[in-house]
Amino acid sequence: MGLTIGQADGILLAENNMLQVDSAFVRKNTMNIYDIAKEAGVSIATVSRVINNKGTVSDATRAKVEAVLSRSGYTPSAIARGMVSKSMRTVAVLT
Repeated sequence: MGLTIGQADGILLAENNMLQVDSAFVRKNTMNIYDIAKEAGVSIATVSRVINNKGTVSDATRAKVEAVLSRSGYTPSAIARGMVSKSMRTVAVLT
């Protein structure tokens, strides 16, 4: 592989003009609830309780999960949430 000559937001431009994506950048931006649970060392149910602010979670565990959530930039998927609740709460505008 050629030398890296430029880098911006996790995308590398190599000497051979091929774009390469830094896997750490992709991983950071595509974390799901399973990845959050694994990194925090807790169950998926615990992560769900923290995200939805439901059920009982100890302060230490909540802090650990919230630290991973903020570090990863995790935001719940509106599409996934809509599929579970069977309500997308979306308005379409036709012109």
